[in-house]
Amino acid sequence: MKKKKQSLILVLALLLLLGGGLFLYRSGFFQAATSAEGLQEYIRRFAPYSHLIFFLLQFLSVVLAPIPSNISAAAGGVLFGTWPSFWLTFGAVMAGSLLAMIPMVILYLILPLVFYSLVTGVIALILPLQAVTCTL
Repeated sequence: MKKKKQSLILVLALLLLLGGGLFLYRSGFFQAATSAEGLQEYIRRFAPYSHLIFFLLQFLSVVLAPIPSNISAAAGGVLFGTWPSFWLTFGAVMAGSLLAMIPMVILYLILPLVFYSLVTGVIALILPLQAVTCTL
């Protein structure tokens, strides 16, 4: 059962990555990402939602490596102004970093606590048994 759940999560993550990559390719992102001016035009195409698209690009630049965050930050600064671009970038980078840290939190904080609880539980079971056998 656990293996099926892990496989399903892996398949869904791969489909999400492939779908996102296909969307970026078809929308012309990879051609636009070669310059700040091209990226400005790309973001401007999504006119009523350009702030959201900029936020998502900055978010994805943290999670995915091939998106150049310095070019998109410069394009956002020109499009939206310094402070709105700064706050959008700051929020996106923080959200992406938090998402990237979830596996590390599970690996280094939660799993050791679970392991410690299991080990102390087993020790608590073994020690009284040894005390009983020693007194006999």
